[in-house]
Amino acid sequence: HSRVMNAACFGIKVNAEDDQADAIQNFLNSVPYNYKAYFPAGSYVLEHGIKIPGNREIFGDTTNVLNASWNGTGFFF
Repeated sequence: HSRVMNAACFGIKVNAEDDQADAIQNFLNSVPYNYKAYFPAGSYVLEHGIKIPGNREIFGDTTNVLNASWNGTGFFF
């Protein structure tokens, strides 16, 4: 049976205008092996890259697990 950790429980803001990259990186680093990282639907501002640790499954409420785009000032996924 899979265990899930919710990004919202780590204070990560959905649809916020401020950078969430460090909070997301800290969250992903804290997800134990064999757990899944869950992101509620929405946009997350990333002003720098993040590294997804190995053996982590990331999922969310939409059919696309991870989408990234650049708005001229930051990344969104």
